[in-house]
Amino acid sequence: MPRTGPRCSESPGQSTWCRWRSITTDIRFTTKGDTLYAIVLVWPEDRKVTVKSLAAGSALAPREIKGVSLLGSSAPVAWKRTADGLAVELPSQKPCECAYVLKIEQR
Repeated sequence: MPRTGPRCSESPGQSTWCRWRSITTDIRFTTKGDTLYAIVLVWPEDRKVTVKSLAAGSALAPREIKGVSLLGSSAPVAWKRTADGLAVELPSQKPCECAYVLKIEQR
C-alpha cells in the first residue's frame, strides 16, 4: 500500500511547495438532511471507488441508497451496493482537480 503524506520540493528562487500523495481509500464524510456526501481525496486511475463503510447490511449505513451522483458533473454515475461496499464508477471527465464529492441520497 502506498504511503500517504506530503512531498515537498524547493526550487531556487521559489518558495517551498508541497503536494499530497494519497490513496483512493481515503474518504471523508459529511451529511445534510437525508443526504450523505463522500469526499474522495484522489481521483482513481481506473475511475472506480468502493466505499466499504457503506456495504449492504452495514450497521454504519442501514438505510437504503436511492441514488449516487458526482457533484460538479452532469454525467451519470454507475453504482451498485454489495456486501463489499458501495461500488461507484466515475465518469471519464473529472469535474475539477481537487477532491471529488459523491452525493449519496438515502431513503
